[in-house]
Amino acid sequence: MKKCNKIILATIALLVPLLAQAEGKIAVFSAQQAIMNADAAQAKVKEFQAQPNVAEKLEEFENLQKKYASAIEQFQKDLAMMSAEQKQSERKKITDMQADIQHVGRQLKQAEQEMAQALMQEFGPLLQPILADIVKKENIGLLLDKKAALHADTSFDITAKVTDRLNQAK
Repeated sequence: MKKCNKIILATIALLVPLLAQAEGKIAVFSAQQAIMNADAAQAKVKEFQAQPNVAEKLEEFENLQKKYASAIEQFQKDLAMMSAEQKQSERKKITDMQADIQHVGRQLKQAEQEMAQALMQEFGPLLQPILADIVKKENIGLLLDKKAALHADTSFDITAKVTDRLNQAK
């Protein structure tokens, strides 16, 4: 019975590519990646990062990470000579620094997600006609979201083509 199942699966595996070729190509695509790689979107990301509040948060995040790394290094260096109370105090400082880093990181991530959503809304309407044109010209019978595919060779990915067309459209 198991041998029969293996034969059936092997036959299906051999036929699927033939069926796909008969009906058109299969391709994968990431809308977010295509938009975020577009020149106009990259310019908006740079503008976003240059905003005073965002630039301050980025600098604060980097400074906190440096202080944290330095505190860890110093703690490891002095660990053998510390009393139990000193160890506990230093661990609390390090834990507090870690919480601060996570807090600022969450703020930055939320701001980045909001900016990415705004870019998706701005560029989204341009995608549909570009995708339709590429699908027609390349005879694509099945277009999958890149995240939905378990594996896709880079030759199946049309994201860069869409980004190029977005650059031309803007």
